[in-house]
Amino acid sequence: SQETKSSFLTPEYKLGNLFDFSDMEKAVKRLYKAAKDGEHIGIYADYDCDGIPGAVVLVDLFKKIGVIDRIHVYIPDRHDEGYGVSKIGIDELESKEVTLMITVDVGITAVAEIADAQSRGIDVILTDHHQPLPQFPAAYAIVHPVKGTYSNQDACGAAVAFYLVCAFLEMHREEFAIPEGWEKWLLDLVGFATLSDMVPLTGENRILALYGLQVMRKTRRIGLQTLLSYNNIQIPTLTETDLTFTLAPRLNAASRMDTPLLAFELLSTDDQVRAIAITKRLDEINTERKALVARTVKNAHSSLDGRDLSERSIVVVGNPQWRPAVLGLVANKLQETYGKSFFVWGEAGDGSIKGSCRMIDEHHAALLFQSLPEGLMLHAGGHQAAGGFSIAKEKIHFLEDALNAALSDSTH
Repeated sequence: SQETKSSFLTPEYKLGNLFDFSDMEKAVKRLYKAAKDGEHIGIYADYDCDGIPGAVVLVDLFKKIGVIDRIHVYIPDRHDEGYGVSKIGIDELESKEVTLMITVDVGITAVAEIADAQSRGIDVILTDHHQPLPQFPAAYAIVHPVKGTYSNQDACGAAVAFYLVCAFLEMHREEFAIPEGWEKWLLDLVGFATLSDMVPLTGENRILALYGLQVMRKTRRIGLQTLLSYNNIQIPTLTETDLTFTLAPRLNAASRMDTPLLAFELLSTDDQVRAIAITKRLDEINTERKALVARTVKNAHSSLDGRDLSERSIVVVGNPQWRPAVLGLVANKLQETYGKSFFVWGEAGDGSIKGSCRMIDEHHAALLFQSLPEGLMLHAGGHQAAGGFSIAKEKIHFLEDALNAALSDSTH
């Protein structure tokens, strides 16, 4: 019908009832208490184009309510720590006297780590959208689409953090004198994260992406303006393609080739000189990243040359020389070339084996991880199409057989 067509093409900007997240009110109350009582607040965000924008969205709120001097942002090192909440990060936040930690795009499978934080007197508000394990972490509050009945079950991580901000404003806007509609300025990053995280663009995600692009065309963020104009993108007519092919790879290059804090700083800085310096650095390392991916893909092809892959639905390939940080991109290229699901591994900075997987449509990474034999993986998590894992050196050679066996069990 005409009506559904126009609501798809030009949907009205309207969110669902944010208190349909079962712990939302509890989370907002705890956040308000921390803000009022002078507590130090930690933000523990993932290092990609979903977690980092989500962290900046929270930081924007904290600037607005005047508590930014007690905010500590922690983003793990992709190479040395890998994905997820780690003891290293909790130690770091504890040393800054943090008593409330908010996770962004991470934490739903970190049962032991969240328990550790809580036992040290750090309350955790966990915001995430990844597939949970059968057991939820014992966080102070969990804001996740699966907990509760919120209308957008496909929200990306930054959107979940944004919902927390909006719910906070619903309860406390007047007290902090925040103008009605101020939060729409945050949609540039929420829309960008929604587009980069490959979540389904239906329902509310479509609204976030569409209005996000409109806000991005008027963005007040100096870092975004600098990076886009440096790459000859006309911001007032910016398209989704500009974001996915220019902005996302450069922000992702930060964690793959250097430190994710570069991307965070670019999105949150008010300093023009710093924005230019970071933009140049991101451009440099993005060029290095392309070369490294191309080299690694070439090496992968030659190590697959002699192998008969016909009987394999899932292929594992790796080399201790390969840098885990770029292996998601490598897995992606291999999956496209061979039409099979790929697990690609390398050796991380700490000597452990870490890698990434990219799945063909009918395979589901997160569910596959859950059906592997107990104790095979050290860590594993992700969505349907993609995931990350770490595994002991002596077990890597059994991984391909175990994955294919788990897959055939689940399909029989």
